[in-house]
Amino acid sequence: MRKLFPSINTPNHKPAFKQSRTWSGKKLIESLKKFLSQGITPEQLALTVVLGTALGIIPVLGVTTVLCAAAALYFRLNMIAIQLINWFVYPLQLILYIPFIKLGELIFYGETVFPFSPADMITMIRGDWWRTVIQFWLSNLMGVFAWLLVMIPVSVLLYYLSLGVFMRFSARNGKVTTGEN
Repeated sequence: MRKLFPSINTPNHKPAFKQSRTWSGKKLIESLKKFLSQGITPEQLALTVVLGTALGIIPVLGVTTVLCAAAALYFRLNMIAIQLINWFVYPLQLILYIPFIKLGELIFYGETVFPFSPADMITMIRGDWWRTVIQFWLSNLMGVFAWLLVMIPVSVLLYYLSLGVFMRFSARNGKVTTGEN
């Protein structure tokens, strides 16, 4: 192995990343300092966190990047920051996809309608595939409605929590800026 990769296991070899528990914390703080020094206000940063999180977990697969980009352009937010948050919450989107759909079906029908077991889905597709597509589309739409109901209060709470954190952080680092120009 040493002959194939001579730079590995030599005295001068330095690993690309140090295995340190504080690496991500330091990088996060440095990124926050950079954002705040670029003129991003704590309010804009809090809005970026809220929109990146809320749009990042919408129960429609494949649209979060476009939605976050549109929100960043519309509200004049940092595109990199909102996409980074979107990327971080992607596992939450996958985890919450079926619960949002089931909650939406419970709100509209009073019970869950669309089966999520593979055997039941195959049986539905073999029986009437067009009806299955329509039912899946309706169930997804109900999931978006449930997401909207859940995300309104969660977004307000997340905004004020993150705003407090960013205000304290910017005050501690001497970078207090306001949104008023």
